[in-house]
Amino acid sequence: MRDIRSHLAAICGVEVSTDLISTVTDAVVDELAAWQNRPLDVVWPKDHPKLVPALKAIYTAPTEQALDAFAASDLGKRYPAIVKTWQAAWSEFTPYLAFPAEIRKVVYSTNMVE
Repeated sequence: MRDIRSHLAAICGVEVSTDLISTVTDAVVDELAAWQNRPLDVVWPKDHPKLVPALKAIYTAPTEQALDAFAASDLGKRYPAIVKTWQAAWSEFTPYLAFPAEIRKVVYSTNMVE
């Protein structure tokens, strides 16, 4: 509760009671659970089984040519937003390629939340 109260105070400049937070939380918890468990078939790319290894080829690549190869591929042409996302972050990503493969594997296989 304190985290929610302090967040609302910092962001919105309002003070709220723990009772109000509990009331609102109780009112939306079922809707939140439904949203978290919604089927993703309609928004998930049908090419997901092909995209996973294609994107992994970029972040496990020994060189920078992997993004160019993906961009030129059928998948890259079908999903230009993926290419644009990688290109926009490329200058931040390329220093990562300087690390040995073993270090990069630790980085890309680590869940930052845990």
